[in-house]
Amino acid sequence: MANLNESMMPPLVASARLLTGMSHCLQAAVGLLTVGIGATTIYAILVHANV
Repeated sequence: MANLNESMMPPLVASARLLTGMSHCLQAAVGLLTVGIGATTIYAILVHANV
């Protein structure tokens, strides 16, 4: 059983690393998008409040 797990590890580790990298990229993209939307919303509210 241990030999089977060891032989199965490299592809699993590679796919896990790939998925982890993709999830980090997605989290960064969503974070930037959220910050952008928040900044735009606050800017719009301030502009309309001043007018």
